[in-house]
Amino acid sequence: MSANGLTVGKDITLNVHTPDGELNIPIETKTFSAKPEGTIQKSVLINSTRTMYAEPTGYSGTFELDRHSNLVESFWSAYDAGWLAGRNIQPSTISITITEADGSVTQEQYLGVALLVENFGTFSGEGYVTQSISWQAANFKKR
Repeated sequence: MSANGLTVGKDITLNVHTPDGELNIPIETKTFSAKPEGTIQKSVLINSTRTMYAEPTGYSGTFELDRHSNLVESFWSAYDAGWLAGRNIQPSTISITITEADGSVTQEQYLGVALLVENFGTFSGEGYVTQSISWQAANFKKR
């Protein structure tokens, strides 16, 4: 669904594939963000000519979800136990599908993903418990 020909948050489907299988991120996902990262390389030649280029260095983002089960805690507990046991930790993959305003579909993948649980949530007398996970990826590709 788009609004006035523009993409809205409901236009995305998110899948996270970990080395241990699908991390079944629920419909309760509140936000997903992604951004490219890079640095600008500069050089001034002996004749004072300036040259510059952007060097891609990866991708990063976060997603937040309303807690519906112990999914996030279980994922992190297994990850932590594997790390402490000296297991060779493999990267994850994030796949997103976006329904464009014209009805076409764009599929994208972030590869070589490291996931970090940032927050198990704050429990209080009112409101949902929001959890957050940040990520960094080595590569990006459109399918």
